[in-house]
Amino acid sequence: MKDKVVSIYTELLSVSHIDTASQSFDANAYVRLSFDMDEFDDDQIAGIELECLNIVDEKRLKINIGKDVDANQWQLHCILSGTFFHKQQLHYFPFDVQDIELKFEVWSRLDYDNGRMSGSCLCRDEEEAHMLKREGFAAADFEPMSIVGLCHDDPEYHYHSFELKLRVRRLPFFYLSNLVLPLLLLVSLTACVFVIPPDDIGDRLSVSLTLLLTVVAYKLVVASSLPAVAYLTWLDRYSLAALLLLVITVAENALAAVIDGFDRPAAIACASTWILTNIWFGLSAYQLSQRQARLGANPSDENEDTDQIDLKSHPALDRPTLVEDCVDQPLINGAPASEARNVMRNSVKSAQV
Repeated sequence: MKDKVVSIYTELLSVSHIDTASQSFDANAYVRLSFDMDEFDDDQIAGIELECLNIVDEKRLKINIGKDVDANQWQLHCILSGTFFHKQQLHYFPFDVQDIELKFEVWSRLDYDNGRMSGSCLCRDEEEAHMLKREGFAAADFEPMSIVGLCHDDPEYHYHSFELKLRVRRLPFFYLSNLVLPLLLLVSLTACVFVIPPDDIGDRLSVSLTLLLTVVAYKLVVASSLPAVAYLTWLDRYSLAALLLLVITVAENALAAVIDGFDRPAAIACASTWILTNIWFGLSAYQLSQRQARLGANPSDENEDTDQIDLKSHPALDRPTLVEDCVDQPLINGAPASEARNVMRNSVKSAQV
C-alpha cells in the first residue's frame, strides 16, 4: 500500500533572543501541513493535532484548518510564538556554533492505528524550502548561518515528528573585549611585583593577592552568565590559566624572601609562561573562528557543539523509507508574516466555498 504523504512547510518569522544562561530562545514560527483530500477524509483531518515539544512559555498560538480547492488539499496553518528550550553545548564558548531547533509532533486524537495517522509519512514540501525571515533575526550576539528541516516517522510509538534547525554562530567580540582582554591586562600587571625588592614581602604579597582576588571576581562574573555545565569551556580554561599563574606568583613572592637568587629566574619563568599561554590560546581562538566559518559554509557538516542523532539509524525506525532528511537550504528571505496570514484567510474562504 502506498504511503500517504503529509507535506510540511516551516518558516521562522523571527528570533528575538537567545539566552545562554537559561538555555532558551524566543521565536515566532509559521507551520503549514498539507494533506491530500483523496487520501485523508474529513474525520481524520478533524482529529489531527500539532504540538511543539520544546516550548516552555507559549505566548501565542493560532491554528486553522481549511481547504485549498485548487491544490486538492487540506491545509493546517499554525502561527506559534513563545520561549523554547534548547540545550546548548559550550565547549568552545565563546566561539561556539549552535543548532537551535523547534521540535513538532503530529498525531491524531482519533483511534486510527493507536493515534497515528494510519499509513502516512512526513516529507518536506518540494515546492518550497524551510525559511528564515532574515530581518526578523534580532539576537544581538549571534549570527544566522543556515537552516535545515528534518522529518521523522516512528512506527513503534505511532507518531510523526519534525524539527526545524537554525544554525547560528556566537559573535565573540563582547566576551573577548570585556572578559579576556581585562584578564590579560590584570595578569600582565604581575610584572610590577618583581620591581619591588624581594625582602619587602609584605608589599609584594599585597599586590599579588589583590590581583588574585580581582581575577577570582572576574571568574564569578563569567560563571554567572553561563549555565552550570559539567565541563570546561574555552573561556573557563583561559581564566583558570590566569588564576593559576597568579597563584604561582604569590608562591614565588614567599619563596623569594627566603631563597637567595631565586627571584630573577622565577620572574623570567613566569613571564615566559604567560606569553606562551597567550600565544597558545590565541592560536586556538583563530582555529575555532575558522571552524565557525567552515560550519557556516557547509551546513551539512556535523556540529560538534550539539547532540546530533542520526534519525535514519535510530533503532525504533524499522521503516526507513518513511524517513526523509530534508535537504540543507541556504538562508533566503522568507515570506512576510502578512503573507502567512493571507494564506490562512484564503484557506478559510476556500473551505467556506
